[in-house]
Amino acid sequence: MARAKNVVIIELGAGLDIPTVRNYGEMIGWPLIRINPRDSDLGSSSGVSLPMGALDGLKAICSALK
Repeated sequence: MARAKNVVIIELGAGLDIPTVRNYGEMIGWPLIRINPRDSDLGSSSGVSLPMGALDGLKAICSALK
């Protein structure tokens, strides 16, 4: 992973209860896309918050990339 470029973390539904992915991304400096209908706030993380369910969020990302 040290050689990875243009990495973004997509967190699906973990929110504030499971901070492992978010903490790792912050430590490395990777941006975060948090998809969570209840805990969508990013706090101090850099990235994008999508306050919706996982499937709708992934569909929105896919549509935005087209």
